[in-house]
Amino acid sequence: MQTKRQPSAQNRLQNNSRRLILGRLGGLAGLGMASGSLWLPKSALASARPDWAPAGAWQALLNQMIATKGLSVSGALAGLESLQRQDRAIALVNPPPDAPIIPRSLNRVLGKNLDARTLADGRAFMANHRSILDQAQAKFGVPASVICGILGVETRFGRIQGSFPARDTLASLALLSPRRSEFFAKELIELLLLAQETQLDLRAIQGSFAGALGMPQFMPSSWRQYAVDFDDDRRVDLIKSPADAVGSVANFLVQHGWRRDWPTHLIVPSDIRQALKVRQRAALDQLVVTRLTADHQLSDLRKSPLGAWIDESELWRQQPATMPASLVHLPEPDAPDAHLWLATPNFFAITHYNRSYVYAGSVLSLAAALENPGSPPLPRG
Repeated sequence: MQTKRQPSAQNRLQNNSRRLILGRLGGLAGLGMASGSLWLPKSALASARPDWAPAGAWQALLNQMIATKGLSVSGALAGLESLQRQDRAIALVNPPPDAPIIPRSLNRVLGKNLDARTLADGRAFMANHRSILDQAQAKFGVPASVICGILGVETRFGRIQGSFPARDTLASLALLSPRRSEFFAKELIELLLLAQETQLDLRAIQGSFAGALGMPQFMPSSWRQYAVDFDDDRRVDLIKSPADAVGSVANFLVQHGWRRDWPTHLIVPSDIRQALKVRQRAALDQLVVTRLTADHQLSDLRKSPLGAWIDESELWRQQPATMPASLVHLPEPDAPDAHLWLATPNFFAITHYNRSYVYAGSVLSLAAALENPGSPPLPRG
């Protein structure tokens, strides 16, 4: 029978000191004082450190908290009491150097995101929330299918929001992660601010292994900056409110360049590309970008070997010649240029949600499948 090991005298003293400090901090918070750091020396604040946290990393986090305008350090430290180290999250964010690299593949991602259950759940979500989706489309100019494409890829319309304790996960990554620890420290502070502003239960909220939250998987900073109350209940709830999730996704896209009534993309068919001569292909290569923005205009594409094909589309004929547009490659492992898409700012707005052409292609393919049930499951090209 395994017996419970009793804490050493040193550990008991350390724990008692931590409880005393947090109690004093809580008392200061109750008096409405903005920062416990004004009343306790840094050495006392440092004593609240979890036993698994490196002293230097903890002190750096404290310094950031103290420097953060509007954050109650006393309340924040009370909210960080009894942090549990999240080793699995640390491992997922920091794969070993010899871990196999999975090549990027649009078809592989589509095979995962356009399965029968996701399509069925997506159509049910659109039917059940048609009114709120229509309201979001009217207000923000983002089609309902695109909003649902993001919610479907991110959390299967809210069904899978993550099971990692958000507070502990972000703290573990901020204090122990070899990669991006500064980013996770910033997001931890954003989570503390979010809890301070909204009364979120820091101990209860769960998310992804990287700290993303709710139906749309917003990082805490995105929640604070882009989330909206779209059901008019005077609070923003991205975890349980489909309306708030829908409105917040649409608002995020608009804030990252989405333009009402502009198309997102055209998929260049493989037979058209194969028919091009070497010189024509070289001309098209000048219109390909690898960044998250269009560097050209639609007029440039109309002058290219694809011009006549583009103008076969009535929608694209109606677009202004000055509309930004460029070509992007969506890769397959054995064919880096397997998929060639003509992309507009609305395509690139989606890449600000996740910095990947394949991600945007997956969202838009799911959106097309939800909007047009008879459409092919995979894009031609």
